[in-house]
Amino acid sequence: MNSAGAARLLNGDEAAAWLGGIAERMAAAASSESGTTYRGDGQKGRRRARGLVGTTDFESRLDNARTNRLLKSLGRG
Repeated sequence: MNSAGAARLLNGDEAAAWLGGIAERMAAAASSESGTTYRGDGQKGRRRARGLVGTTDFESRLDNARTNRLLKSLGRG
């Protein structure tokens, strides 16, 4: 595979959707354990797609600060 083909693969819509699905499952796991709301999303970047998981409000930020909930949900996606 040449570098242009690898770039298309790493930054394609399929890669962003796949990573977004993993991020959403991680957010769902963190939300179900804590009772607060987390969000997951997939995005296309300049060079590669990425999955993002984050807090949505003050309560989820506080929960994550106290318990490292997002770090603990890494393997649950």
